[in-house]
Amino acid sequence: MRVAVGPRLSAAGGVAITGIDLTQPLPPAPQVQILAAFRDHHIVVFPAQRLDREQQYAFARNFGEVEPSGQPGSKRREVAHVITNLDRDGNPVD
Repeated sequence: MRVAVGPRLSAAGGVAITGIDLTQPLPPAPQVQILAAFRDHHIVVFPAQRLDREQQYAFARNFGEVEPSGQPGSKRREVAHVITNLDRDGNPVD
């Protein structure tokens, strides 16, 4: 596995990280690289990843406790929820 941290996405910040499958357990070295990229750039994008809620939650747990959100008893409270700017066909929306 070769994790690649790309150049800044814009003058405002952010980087894209490629070369990793976030649906799989995260080894220690990439975890350190991802955390460093987040600290340095504040926005980290993982292009072409498709995680279900449980996989997203498992990934987030690598970096600390995941705080619940949403209403008690709802799916959104129990695990991470998906936020996207893409429509059903994968096209960006305003």
